[in-house]
Amino acid sequence: MAQVDEAPRPGAALGQACIFKLVLLGSGSVGKSSLALQYVKNDFRSILPTVGCAFFTKVVDLGAASLKFEIWDTAGQEKYHSVCHLYFRGANAALLVYDVTRKASFCKARQWLKDLEEEFHPGEVVVMLVGNKTDLNQEREVTFEEGREFAESKGLLFMETSAKLNHQVTEVFSAVARELLQRQEKKEGQRQQGDARLALNETPPGRGRCCAH
Repeated sequence: MAQVDEAPRPGAALGQACIFKLVLLGSGSVGKSSLALQYVKNDFRSILPTVGCAFFTKVVDLGAASLKFEIWDTAGQEKYHSVCHLYFRGANAALLVYDVTRKASFCKARQWLKDLEEEFHPGEVVVMLVGNKTDLNQEREVTFEEGREFAESKGLLFMETSAKLNHQVTEVFSAVARELLQRQEKKEGQRQQGDARLALNETPPGRGRCCAH
């Protein structure tokens, strides 16, 4: 089991990619590990359920900028639910993954969102709702519209994927990366504006006065 370490916060040294912690949350067997493996290693395989948490890293190149993801793939079994809360502390982003062929997993994703809302302030974490296993489209229990409407009602990013077919896997992580960088740039701009206002309001250094008689 991976150790619980808080990821370094954004704001890397000059010339280094910022590091962001991303957690994958969702029921067991929805394909969280498969998404991570497909994205990081371009590999898909049938794997055993995650025990505790698995850990991956990936540098994302967005052209004008780049960042490094620390990806925490949490176990989906109910017995690990309380433990998983330890892993998403300090997260910058979260993927709420469900299986489009299992309505119950969609309901569980909603519960994970409630857990995140209790842990973080609004807008503090970039959250994307991900409907996986679109390769099993004929077995759908959750429509695209259901997923999109719920995501829009909660202000979440939304996308459907197939880890097996490598459909929109990279796009999911890239969209989250772009949103993270945009929010960071906005915060940095606000900080600089605040610093500028503070400088304008500061009293100039005192000067000796000469009194003419």
